[in-house]
Amino acid sequence: MLSAASGDEITATIPDQGHGAFTYHLLKAIGAGKTSAKAAYAELKPRVQDEARRQNREQTPLLLGDDATF
Repeated sequence: MLSAASGDEITATIPDQGHGAFTYHLLKAIGAGKTSAKAAYAELKPRVQDEARRQNREQTPLLLGDDATF
């Protein structure tokens, strides 16, 4: 399971992209050829965290369970 944030965090959005930060970076990771949850997570986690920090928030995506392919 991939989650956009931990239970006590508010997710960040990227208004000019039309998505939340997690969705935006997940789609970019998949588009870049990341075909497993673990590979996509490794790519998107720091990007989502950086975007949230730019908005003075904390957002930490989570990966729970076994790796899976898309």
